[in-house]
Amino acid sequence: MQGRVMSTTKPPFKVLVPGKNFPYEQVDASHGFEFWQVEGFVVDENIHLTDLFGTIDYVLKELFSKEIKIRFATTNFPFVEPGVDTYLGCTICNGKGVRSVNIPAGARLCPAGMIHPNVLKEARIDTKTLGADLLLLLGSHES
Repeated sequence: MQGRVMSTTKPPFKVLVPGKNFPYEQVDASHGFEFWQVEGFVVDENIHLTDLFGTIDYVLKELFSKEIKIRFATTNFPFVEPGVDTYLGCTICNGKGVRSVNIPAGARLCPAGMIHPNVLKEARIDTKTLGADLLLLLGSHES
């Protein structure tokens, strides 16, 4: 969706797009052939990674609980630089883990990052003055 919006719209802009995703990957117990996601991105002056962290923190705390623990870790995605994973603390055990059913203390969701400069350049967006956040909120993996 990024490419379509950036090729037809001049910055600044904020976009939020829900949709069904059909990833090209092996189906197993933790990966289905489809899932729902919400993709959001902002292209404007003075956008920084801290804006992205604040947005993710706010959205997840509004969706789940103000007390939920949220942790960020750097990762590598080809379409963002830098990339981050967001880990959401368990709403049941408060991060202690549930051994009896082998459930970890939280869940990985919300891959995110700053839109890669090459993606912005391809869309003819000036990367010297504009920053861009990309947020993917992953939904249900059930089909």
